[in-house]
Amino acid sequence: MTAQYHSQTMLTMAGKVILLAVCFIVTKSIDCLPSHPPGSRAVTPTPTEPYPQYSQLDADGNVHLYWKFNSTHITFEAHVKTRGYVGLGLSHNGNMYPADIVIGWVKHGHTFFKDRHSSGHFEPAVDSSQDWILLHGEENDFGTVLKTVRKLDTCDDDDVKITNDTIKVIFSYNDQEPQHQGESLLYHGTHRGAKNVMLLSEPVKVALPADITTRDLLNKRFLVPDVDTYYLCRVFDVSDLGKKHHLIKYEPVIQKGHEGLVHHMLLHKCSGVDRKFVGVDFDCYHSHNDQLRACSSTIVSWAVGGGEFYYPPEAGLPLGEVGDNDLLILETHYNNPGIRNDFVDNSGVRLHLTPTLRQYDAGILYSGVGVQDLQIIPPFEKEFESSGFCTAECLNKGLAAFPDGVNIIAVLLHGHLLTRKIRTRLIRNGTELEPLAVDDNYDFNFQDFRTFPKPRKLMSGDSLIVQCSYDSSKQTNVTYGGLATTDEMCLSFMIYYPRMPLEMCESIPMYNMVPRAESSSGRAVAAQFDFTSQSVRNHFKMLTSTTNHWAQCIGDNKYSHQVLPMLVPKVPYVEPPSTCSKTSSQPLTTPSPKSHPCQSPTPSEDFDFKEKLDSEGKYVLFWNNNKTHITFEIHVETKGYIGFGLSPNGKMYPADVIVGWVKDGVPHFKDRHTTGHSQPLVDASQDWHLLYAREDHCRTVMKVVRKLDTCDDQDYKITDDTVKIIYSYHPHDPVSDDVIPYHGAHRGIRSLLLLSKISPPTLETDAVTIDILNNHYHVPAADTTYSCRIFDLSYLQKKHHLVKFEVVVEKGHDVLVHHMVLYKCPGLSRDLINSPNYICHEDKSKEPCSKIVALWAVGGEAFYFPEEAGFPVAEPGDTELYIMETHYNNPERRADFVDNSGFRLTVTPTLRAHDAAIISVQSAVDKSQVIPPHQPNFVTTAYCNQSTLQQYLQEFPNGVKVIGVQQHAHLLGKAIKTRLIRGGVEQKPLADDRYYDFNYQDFRRANRTLKAGDSIIVECTYDSTGRDNITYGGFSTHEEMCISFIFYYPRSRLLNCQTKPVYDRFHTEPKTHWWSYLSPLNGTFDALDWTKPSVVQKLKDSLQHDSFFYIYGHDSAQYNYTFGYPKDMLPTVPYTEPTNANCVV
Repeated sequence: MTAQYHSQTMLTMAGKVILLAVCFIVTKSIDCLPSHPPGSRAVTPTPTEPYPQYSQLDADGNVHLYWKFNSTHITFEAHVKTRGYVGLGLSHNGNMYPADIVIGWVKHGHTFFKDRHSSGHFEPAVDSSQDWILLHGEENDFGTVLKTVRKLDTCDDDDVKITNDTIKVIFSYNDQEPQHQGESLLYHGTHRGAKNVMLLSEPVKVALPADITTRDLLNKRFLVPDVDTYYLCRVFDVSDLGKKHHLIKYEPVIQKGHEGLVHHMLLHKCSGVDRKFVGVDFDCYHSHNDQLRACSSTIVSWAVGGGEFYYPPEAGLPLGEVGDNDLLILETHYNNPGIRNDFVDNSGVRLHLTPTLRQYDAGILYSGVGVQDLQIIPPFEKEFESSGFCTAECLNKGLAAFPDGVNIIAVLLHGHLLTRKIRTRLIRNGTELEPLAVDDNYDFNFQDFRTFPKPRKLMSGDSLIVQCSYDSSKQTNVTYGGLATTDEMCLSFMIYYPRMPLEMCESIPMYNMVPRAESSSGRAVAAQFDFTSQSVRNHFKMLTSTTNHWAQCIGDNKYSHQVLPMLVPKVPYVEPPSTCSKTSSQPLTTPSPKSHPCQSPTPSEDFDFKEKLDSEGKYVLFWNNNKTHITFEIHVETKGYIGFGLSPNGKMYPADVIVGWVKDGVPHFKDRHTTGHSQPLVDASQDWHLLYAREDHCRTVMKVVRKLDTCDDQDYKITDDTVKIIYSYHPHDPVSDDVIPYHGAHRGIRSLLLLSKISPPTLETDAVTIDILNNHYHVPAADTTYSCRIFDLSYLQKKHHLVKFEVVVEKGHDVLVHHMVLYKCPGLSRDLINSPNYICHEDKSKEPCSKIVALWAVGGEAFYFPEEAGFPVAEPGDTELYIMETHYNNPERRADFVDNSGFRLTVTPTLRAHDAAIISVQSAVDKSQVIPPHQPNFVTTAYCNQSTLQQYLQEFPNGVKVIGVQQHAHLLGKAIKTRLIRGGVEQKPLADDRYYDFNYQDFRRANRTLKAGDSIIVECTYDSTGRDNITYGGFSTHEEMCISFIFYYPRSRLLNCQTKPVYDRFHTEPKTHWWSYLSPLNGTFDALDWTKPSVVQKLKDSLQHDSFFYIYGHDSAQYNYTFGYPKDMLPTVPYTEPTNANCVV
């Protein structure tokens, strides 16, 4: 970077830094209640006392919240238009759970009220410590009133600590109240919502003087361009004020219906602008006239979520000073993601001015990270920090004239979409003081000034750090600092008095340790890093925290800079210790202990399969099946109705549902279907048949049978697909067959393979188990980790058969351990046996090989080999070692997981008739797999060709027997099919999952034959509609895979077949060697505009017609390769699923 460059550009860039927010708050509509019919005049609620703070929580005016606070307590008064129950809560994320909640209602003049907490989509549990204290409850003409008080910090883990952070106030209500205190609450339905509030920000409303005048600075019928983001500037003149005035209040004037369009407004006070431009509109940052651009002196700032702002009685912001020829430029940021072309806008700001001058002139200072692309945020990071600072030298230029310092009266924190936390840190003489502002729950939809109970001092010798934390875990590309909503910022705006000759004080990271970083753009710096690697991202974090900064300072239109290391206080701030005792306070009420009188359910007959559908074991399913029918027996801990259904997508509808109950010994049962969020409809054809039903003191039991294919469009055809079981129940029976009460939170979903389970075979009496486990492995605080550990089984001393394998997942790590694979690999040093875990793909000498012994993925169960086959281990002369690969999925990047999960192998020295093996058919796990964004059904294909299977299966005249298939993809996977072609004629697929579920992966049983000369196509379908960038193949959960693992016997020498598309038509450089075609093209693909259908079609055409690199491995030479074309793999006769002869059209 050069001083010349900065001196010419920084004054301009400084004007680009302000408040680029997104998304106006949207609250859910609340329906009118029966007690207030449509058209009736609304009644305004009247609080029981005056409150300084108020917010209407919903859009329709049905929920009103008043509050006040002091240094220790806060009092809330809620007025809700209902005569049923009211729920009010505090949530960091705006979701129903986890949340701190109170629920209350008034019945016959008595108020029922409880402090509760939520931990799922079910009725909130009553807290053991009742820390919200009811002060008053009543029903009046408006509705229900609840008044309550609580400590800001209750020292209760079930409560939310109230700070100056942005917090979501959540609310719900129902028209009906429970009949008695212990009855379950009726579900609130759509009567719910959330609103962002800063509960502890001091309200400032000052009486305005009699000589107040207002000026509306409005855009004039501006036709907003049909682009995503636009910055409009308009020039105004207030010289007709005649003399100096103080701005003492301002507020936004947003045109009705444009609340979601106008995202922020700034008013700049700019010198050197010709008066001929008054009334001119221009693009703030793309004007060809040097006079027409937003300057750095900002006097008004407003962003979405903000409201009116009052200066304190002793200060005002000066306008119309003697000799002041400056003009005002209003900057309006329009956010128009729908790219609409019909917005004509008249929004702006209203200024309240007085000629009666106050004691002090106020000013605005902003600090943080300079808005440039050298602010670099890598993808895949849950918490990435970026900081900018303001030096003491810069502040002293403004503070030199004020020995007592200046008074900061308000702070506005600003970032964009990825921002999760912001704090403005204050350092005095090397010691960090309490932050000026902290928001650990930053919400880009809600930005407003944070005011203080009394002003904070900024003194000569002070310095500032603005620190931002970003969540880029869902991003696949780098995010840079910039103006667009999809870029990022890290800024703090401070309103203060008396006014200093200082406007901006910020810094920009230089990445001086990166080669060629000097004078480079951020994109040139980022291009030198492979951010798909966790270790690379960790290294980049270190560089970001230690790099030099270009620290710059602007005041009175003068620019200066220094090159300095990152500012670090000598003595960091330590938050005062909590006053909470280490032991919980004695609860005010002691709930009755829960009792579980029910024993394990006993089915009416022996069933092959059993699953607990819920986590508590209250809903248990047994089943059997044959070639044509399936029988279910359902045991549920309820004396009310039970619902059970089959759904292709896991949603309530469309679904095939049965509902039944037993009342007075008489069963009630119907086959139904759903068409929406309403009571299931009775099927015209009753194809689920009730065999048995009963009710006892513990549970209701129903036993039903149906055909796998009922030939009824209102029923779900049961196949080998993953099926989503949906279930529900209610504590009470319906009053009739026609009116079924809503189940509320008594519901759930579970993925199962109904037809791919087998009854466990009997194991040999000499079978023994071997546990190969991770040994207290400290899982890195990274989104995705592939950890490997090496084991030896040679101590078995003679050949054994592996006849069963299962996983041992450490308790509490069910969501951490995503899949595991056990490989048998040659060439490993025996010194590595029982050595510590290592990252699997960083050291080629220890990388997992192609010979897979066992594999498991989340949702899977124990795998049994059939009685005639086992996987061979410890064969004579076998010196190979075993590598266990564990995929840890840790999206929260927790650093406290210490894992001991692994495999449990069951082996026997009594050898079975056949050795079993595994062939994997897959797309190469690298960036040659390309999935464009916004595609609902994009297909990746992998092959195992005819010549390969001819070569390796010709020694088996009768072919080999396929016993099971496990198919695997990542988050975008929606369907996977393993196709089989014989003599050009496509057979029934080896496996076909039209509803693939990343969170449920298990073996699909098969009884098929694979013969010499056959070929295999693995077809993976992805839904990338939720992604804005390309998804590449890779090991991370956010990358993709396409693999089919085929278990079979007798064992051949073939291990795997891999496909790597070449993309011939995308190569622009001449190729001199065949391997030149394998050079990565991600740079080419990243540069393409994937919003164009022609670009997507070109990629599809390439995958269908261009060549692919084909790799196959066997046990003597691990990799062989050739080239092929997709057209040569396709069957001449595609497979057609046979029609059910029993189904009559």
